Amino acid sequence: MESDRFVNPQSRRDLFAELKQRQVQVYEQRKVIVEQMVELETENVNKDIIEKFFNRLQELNDNVQAEMDKMVGLLNKDMENTNEDADIAFFDLKDFVLKNEA
Repeated sequence: MESDRFVNPQSRRDLFAELKQRQVQVYEQRKVIVEQMVELETENVNKDIIEKFFNRLQELNDNVQAEMDKMVGLLNKDMENTNEDADIAFFDLKDFVLKNEA
């Protein structure tokens, strides 16, 4: 029960690695947008330009939120599967113990 099969299965490690990689990508994308804003000459800044940057950030956030929701759903499903596997192993062990009067 304390093995990686139940505590930290490979499928969950893979999902967390993918999640981490995506978070780094999003950080880099946001950083690029902010750097572009910082590079603007003050005299060129106006409401329309700021709204364009805001909209780019908002679109990125919306897309990432949808991705994260999907990944969290996959993590939840993985945890449910692991819990089911643990329950099956527990009942198999219980059955074995009872049959063998251990």
